[in-house]
Amino acid sequence: MLPLISDKKYDELKNVFSTMSPKQAFVVAAFALERLWEPFVDGISDCAYTEQERQEVLKLEKAIQDIVWTHILFEDTQVDRWEKFCELYDQIEELSAEVDLNLMAKPYYCAVVDFAGWCLKGNRSEEANRIRPDIVVGPLDLILECVSAKNTSCCEDDALDSHPAIRTEMERIDADIQMVKEYPDNIDLILQRKAEYHVLNISHI
Repeated sequence: MLPLISDKKYDELKNVFSTMSPKQAFVVAAFALERLWEPFVDGISDCAYTEQERQEVLKLEKAIQDIVWTHILFEDTQVDRWEKFCELYDQIEELSAEVDLNLMAKPYYCAVVDFAGWCLKGNRSEEANRIRPDIVVGPLDLILECVSAKNTSCCEDDALDSHPAIRTEMERIDADIQMVKEYPDNIDLILQRKAEYHVLNISHI
């Protein structure tokens, strides 16, 4: 039953994103990526990195975040940013080659690649459009997994739909969409929400 809630939101977002500018859609997706950050930090603490490797991965991922947000907010050149992302990600892949990522770490690790490919390359193909809702519902999927793992009796779709953590995440998505539609160029407001999400750990149910 877990996918039904996420699938409904995904279908809704496909329609919503079709009415938004690329920059607005980028910001909504980047907000979702920020909500996966703290679970990622928690998750890699339990993966088979050395402490030095772990700190290096975090540093590299933060550098990627800076690239993505700078590109979204200030719309500077795409090619150099994409090349820099590839350099950083190659280093992360090398550090992670022998590491199995757990449930907490994997969503961010995978989503940032999809997001960078969509955002930094300026790809407007049908495939790029398809992945946008995947990024935005990523935190919702993680919360659904966490709720289900913590309370195996709460697996019916109607019960999950009313769970406070799940309802709150869906409200966050709706609020993000509303904000970027009303204030698409308010960088201070966007950065304030980015900072709030960056320290929010959605896996703490």
